[in-house]
Amino acid sequence: MYLFYIDLAYGVVKCISSLLSRIFFFIFLFSLFCSKAITLDPTQPSFFANRAAAWLMVGAPKESIKDCLAALHLDPTHVRSHLRMAKAQVRRQ
Repeated sequence: MYLFYIDLAYGVVKCISSLLSRIFFFIFLFSLFCSKAITLDPTQPSFFANRAAAWLMVGAPKESIKDCLAALHLDPTHVRSHLRMAKAQVRRQ
């Protein structure tokens, strides 16, 4: 009976681990896609804001703040950059 619960718990942990690794992999790919878009057209603040969102999802608020500042340097009225920068500031503390 206990062996059944151990096998069940192992299966659940394995499934969650697989799911998390896939999520982080897609966030990483999204970050690479945004980086490529920035190299092709560095004048678009939305590219920096999207990469900032990816950095936030990964748990790197410092890099997210850098990208938000870059986006705000290009367009000081870019609302999403302001919002993401506020989120990053909160998570950094």
